[in-house]
Amino acid sequence: MEQVTADAEAAVRGTRPVLAGAQDVVGRSRDVLDEAVTAVARTTDVLTDTDAAVRRTTAVLTDAERGVARTNGVLDGADAAVTRTTGVLDGADAAVARTGGVLDGADAAVVRTAGVLDGAEAAVDRSGAAVAGAQRLVGDAEGLLGQAMTPLEQLMPVLTRMAETLDPREVDALVSLIDRLPVLLDSVDRDVVPMLTQLQAVGPDIHALLEIVDDLHRVITGLPGAGLLRRLGDDDAPPPTGR
Repeated sequence: MEQVTADAEAAVRGTRPVLAGAQDVVGRSRDVLDEAVTAVARTTDVLTDTDAAVRRTTAVLTDAERGVARTNGVLDGADAAVTRTTGVLDGADAAVARTGGVLDGADAAVVRTAGVLDGAEAAVDRSGAAVAGAQRLVGDAEGLLGQAMTPLEQLMPVLTRMAETLDPREVDALVSLIDRLPVLLDSVDRDVVPMLTQLQAVGPDIHALLEIVDDLHRVITGLPGAGLLRRLGDDDAPPPTGR
């Protein structure tokens, strides 16, 4: 753009001498015309010279017109250069505007990046706390394993024997028993526990009944012939006879 502007300025400077020469030629032409008018009034020879001068003046004017045309072309080129320069400036303005938009987007991206970094720092802090908790759990687990190692070593022969002697059918039966445990526990709570409670309530009555049976035993033992009856009771009962 600076080169185009410099070329336009040089072209304009080049047209200035041409314009000055053209103006000078025009002035001299007027003088020559004045002299020609005077010469026509004085002599035919002067007219002839005047015609020649007019032809030369015409040629000069033609050259001047050509110079003016070239000057107009240069000026048109300068105008076109200025137009292109304006377009370049407009493009530069648009580029600057786009650059501003890009910078705004970059600022927003920087803000979002800062938020992401803040979230990452918080996540790192939480991860550090989780790692510390995991390390404590690992330490506790190691302590528990150390305490359980001796009992496990003592139980290892029992577990080995169980693994060797346990039958798959027994495992199935154990699984079935575990499946039935809720029903069994419900039956115990519903039937057996109330029965045991009732047995505890009738305990004194049973004790009294046993005392009565003991008294009857002593009475029967004191009867004459009780020993014979007892011996007969100790013998085997005769087999039942069929009808």
